Amino acid sequence: NSDNNNGGGGGGGAGGLVYNASVSLSGQQTITVGGNNSAVRGDGVSTTFTGLTTAFGGGKGAGASGGASAGGSGGGAFRNGTGGAGTAGQGYAGGNGSSTYSPASDQGGAGGGGAGGVGADATGPNGANGGIGLDYSSVFGTTYGDSGWFASGGGGGFHAGGSPGTASNGGGTSGGASSGTTGATGQKHTGGGGGGGSIASGPGSYGGSGIVLVQIPSASPSLTFDGYNKLTAPVLDASSTGTRLSDWDNNNQSK
Repeated sequence: NSDNNNGGGGGGGAGGLVYNASVSLSGQQTITVGGNNSAVRGDGVSTTFTGLTTAFGGGKGAGASGGASAGGSGGGAFRNGTGGAGTAGQGYAGGNGSSTYSPASDQGGAGGGGAGGVGADATGPNGANGGIGLDYSSVFGTTYGDSGWFASGGGGGFHAGGSPGTASNGGGTSGGASSGTTGATGQKHTGGGGGGGSIASGPGSYGGSGIVLVQIPSASPSLTFDGYNKLTAPVLDASSTGTRLSDWDNNNQSK
């Protein structure tokens, strides 16, 4: 979100991350992949998959247009406000503003929450860092997401004399780099949160779009006994044929 000439806007929360290690699917499935809101100051759009848990869109960061929202991960606070809540099992809360920094209007924005941790609290003119994402490179490799990472929170925007909050691996982005600039847009297909705008009414930014990955395990080779001491290997692909491993019955007669 943006500031309003004093203080930095809060970073956007990451979209919810839902991982199912073993699911049996049959029949037609309807998948709707979420993304950013059509309005830059809106919450992210949720991702749905028939029969599975909905991954909620990320909560917007707070700023001149209003407070932080809850979401898959919550948005970061503005001034001395409170960050938005995350959704259990999907992400964490956004950071809070400082209740002791004076004047409260001159502090940076708090970081948006990520799938792996809360957004950092704002403590001065610097924008706070976004919450960490989660690493699934061991499951899906490094082709998808941010080299296998997903759903980190956006960094907060800064006030005069400060610097923008940053984001870690997972598609979240930093707050506005200079006075009056927008935060960077979240990386596509990661669910990462966008960065907060920096001083002089720097506008907010959009979060990154979501992604659905379905991994279908290869069938394990097995041997089938047909009652005649014939063991037949399965057909593993279109170019393979079944192969008899034994062609003798109990009377040692060729079959």
